[in-house]
Amino acid sequence: MKPKQIDAIMACDPRGVIGKDGKIPWNCPEDVLHFHNMTSNQIVVMGYTTWTSTGLPEGFFENRIGIVFTRKPAPSTDIPNIIFVQSLSDFLSLKLPERRKIFMIGGAELCQLFLDHNLIHDFILTEMNQLVDGDTKISLSLLKKWPSHIIRQTELFTIRCYANPKRQKCN
Repeated sequence: MKPKQIDAIMACDPRGVIGKDGKIPWNCPEDVLHFHNMTSNQIVVMGYTTWTSTGLPEGFFENRIGIVFTRKPAPSTDIPNIIFVQSLSDFLSLKLPERRKIFMIGGAELCQLFLDHNLIHDFILTEMNQLVDGDTKISLSLLKKWPSHIIRQTELFTIRCYANPKRQKCN
């Protein structure tokens, strides 16, 4: 079973760097606000490293459902609204609320998995203008053939929506 629509929302530098030492390698409050506004009251899907190390703020899951991919047994947590899955088939078999959008928010391995299985509908990517030092990257070449349009542009970043080529248009 395939969920109705999964969008990706991530940020990277011009080379595709998304992280360093498990953290976001820039400080951009404007992009954080964009991310929070887009994902508020929605479903966010992430890898275990993203869940444990990116510094999601306290209370982040109070109005979001979090789905965390892990290869380990599900850890115990007192954070509400968290579901752990160990495989793509586990994820695809979940019964999720129909009225909420699903956002894949990272990291690199999960992004690659969802792109490889053609699960991403739209990819909302904040492209930071400055190069940063990092140890985790996404392959921007995977999006080269996806039509895109600019949602917002500032001197620090460009937010672009890439549409899956089978759709030809971003929402």
